[in-house]
Amino acid sequence: AATGDTPITWTYDAVPGGLTLTSGGLLSGTPTTSGTSTIHVTATNAAGSAGPTGFSITIGLVGVPSRVTGIITGVVK
Repeated sequence: AATGDTPITWTYDAVPGGLTLTSGGLLSGTPTTSGTSTIHVTATNAAGSAGPTGFSITIGLVGVPSRVTGIITGVVK
């Protein structure tokens, strides 16, 4: 979750295959590729203030039943 003037919108450059990132900051899905990826995310509030960040995600075995779900958090002032 992000704070600041609502609504907060999330944009990103790319996520690993099989995953999605919603405009609300929810990362979810079933990965289709293994390896480590860096995802660059920007949260922008209604006033136009933006807070960019990045994080890495490492996916192990592909084809093994699993799901990834996480909430990206941040503060936009």
